[in-house]
Amino acid sequence: MTIPGINIYSATGVYSEIGDIGRFPNVDKFAAYCGMVPTVSQSGEVTHYGRITKSGPSLLRFFMVLAAHTLIKMCPEY
Repeated sequence: MTIPGINIYSATGVYSEIGDIGRFPNVDKFAAYCGMVPTVSQSGEVTHYGRITKSGPSLLRFFMVLAAHTLIKMCPEY
């Protein structure tokens, strides 16, 4: 099984940072762990979404962004 944009080196790096992916009940929890979710500011009925939180392992974020850049370069339909 392959994931577009992920080579053996990126896969090894991601695995070394997260271990068993089964510990995340859904993709939202995984994204939050990676720090790839926006900050949210709420006041009354107004909600503002800002930059990513950058919580979690920075090396994991690096591998995820690298995979996204590779995917965009190799598969323009994404």
